[in-house]
Amino acid sequence: MNELIALARKYRFKIIEDVAQACGARISVAGEERFAGAIGDLGCFSFFPSKTLGAFGDGGLVTTPDPDLAEKVRMLRMHGERTKYYHEVMGINSRLDSLQAAVLSVKQRFLEQWCQNRIAKAQAYYRLLRQSGLVGNGLIGIPELSSDHSHVFNNYVIRVERRDELKQFLARSGIQSEIYYPLPLHLQNCFAHLGYKRGDFPNAETLGEQVLALPLYPEITLEQQETVVKAVSAFYRS
Repeated sequence: MNELIALARKYRFKIIEDVAQACGARISVAGEERFAGAIGDLGCFSFFPSKTLGAFGDGGLVTTPDPDLAEKVRMLRMHGERTKYYHEVMGINSRLDSLQAAVLSVKQRFLEQWCQNRIAKAQAYYRLLRQSGLVGNGLIGIPELSSDHSHVFNNYVIRVERRDELKQFLARSGIQSEIYYPLPLHLQNCFAHLGYKRGDFPNAETLGEQVLALPLYPEITLEQQETVVKAVSAFYRS
């Protein structure tokens, strides 16, 4: 983010942060600790139930220190209206309902502890996976250790060989896993008109074939994590 801020100042463009999986994360900007979503010009949060701070249903939030941008966002979220029934721009209906706001106002009190728990669980996975001897033998890569809050591990994503087979093996063992994300944007049908083809972004394509998210949430126990790692080990040693 510090490098992006320098570029933004140099070329005078805006920074829009995607904070969907980074709620509670923070870094040092010019010697000051700043939260994700409060670093750029706009911060876009998702409160989908699977996120670190999730609502009872769907929802989101946009933050900005710029009053002009704030006014534009308010208009866009309510059919492009500044005054009721008078539409100045093409907008959408994107208001957070009161029930979701009430749920979030309670759950927000626990966000800091949840983030700390997620970091601790990620550290446990790191130790267990290193001790298993799998890294380099089936596992291509695991997330680096993080003791600060620059990564709050909304997901714990590893890179593996024979990813789809491993996912099926875990499912048969009663262990849920997820792929974030199997198909890069440049290969999605909705962007076919841009003319990109397979091979244009090889790193994204390779990652799309390797990534797998293991179970991670604030309440997962060490015993459950050991069970996950043992199942991964069993797959590659069978």
